[in-house]
Amino acid sequence: MYERDRAWLKPGGVASIATEIFVGTELEKLHRYREKDSQFPCNLLRGHYKIFSEIFTRDELERYLLASTNMKLLYPIDFSVDINDLAGAVKFPLNKEYNYNQNITHIFLDMNGILWGSIHIALIKQLT
Repeated sequence: MYERDRAWLKPGGVASIATEIFVGTELEKLHRYREKDSQFPCNLLRGHYKIFSEIFTRDELERYLLASTNMKLLYPIDFSVDINDLAGAVKFPLNKEYNYNQNITHIFLDMNGILWGSIHIALIKQLT
């Protein structure tokens, strides 16, 4: 983030960041999968459940993304999650029986009980 803040943007410029965020309640389960297969954060591309290394928790998002820059949030982040959206989480990876023609919009994914979705953050470089 420091390099993006320093070199990419002019003062007043906006960085648009999209990433994956953990939305479930079983944080310990996420950590167990990471420890078992990924050696988070050192080896992000190893193991069957490597996707779990690429999902930020709220604390990690704040520590590694937001606190690592001098840019400020354009809008406050709303971390709230609608329970109805979680109930409709798509099982990942999709199996052979999944009907791709269902025309269902999904917001969250579920892999072995680990729930995650996407988050979009807009940061503005401060005027100097």
